[in-house]
Order: sequence, then C-alpha cells, then structure tokens
Amino acid sequence: MPNRRIKALIRHAAGPCRGFTLLEMGIALGVLLTALIAASVLIHAAGRHQRLVWQDAIAAELATSTLEKALADPDLQPTPVAGKAITIQPPGRANSSEVLPGVRAVLHVTALAGRTDLLHIRAVVSWTCADSGESTDRSVERISLRRAKP
Repeated sequence: MPNRRIKALIRHAAGPCRGFTLLEMGIALGVLLTALIAASVLIHAAGRHQRLVWQDAIAAELATSTLEKALADPDLQPTPVAGKAITIQPPGRANSSEVLPGVRAVLHVTALAGRTDLLHIRAVVSWTCADSGESTDRSVERISLRRAKP
C-alpha cells in the first residue's frame, strides 16, 4: 500500500503543470523586449530613409526646373566660374526651408571646351540635411547642352 501512495504522489507531482515558471516568463519578456526595440529601430530608419528620398525627389525637381528655365532663355550667356545663384521655391510650398533646409540653387553656364557653338549648362541644388544630430550637405545636379547664340 505505501507503494501506491508513493506512485500517486509521483504521478501528481509529475502531472500536467499549469502556468509558467519565473525563468520562462523572464525569457519570454526578454525576447519580447528585444523584438520591440528592433521594431522601433526599423521604424525610425524607414522614416529617415523616406525623408531623404523625399528631399532628393524635391531637389531633383528643382534642379530640373532650373535647367528647363535656362534652356528656355533665348539670351543665355556664360556665367562666372562660381555660377549664378537662382532663387526658386519648391512646388506647392510657400517656404523652401520647410522641406529642404538651407536650399541653394546655382546655374553654371560655360562654353564647351573645344566647341564654341555649344554651351554646357549645369543646374545644382544643394541643401543641408540635419538628421539625428549630424549635419551633412547634399546636392543634386542636372546637366544639358545647348547651341550657343551666334
């Protein structure tokens, strides 16, 4: 009979347990915390990348617009070496510093080397990208050729 009691106690102790141990809960919370931190970092990086792509697209549009205006000018003349500063607002915005902080548009028009009948036109849009505490200068340029005025 005592043998039956011992077997019953062992069966009861080794039976299906309910709930989790503290160690299992600690491991699960650690994994969950790591996943949340990784998701937060990925979301922040995706937002930063989206902002940079948006800035590049707007700057490319500004450079293209500046170049098209220069190509449409019938009296286009070569500019000084430093270029000619252009004031232009991004499309749909009243203040360019909202999207592109410190935006500068410069038009460079030079005679093509060895060809007096062609003008080399280069529109450069540059801005300061201040993200995550560090400041970097970025730029976009568009280039075209056009016949010089005879």
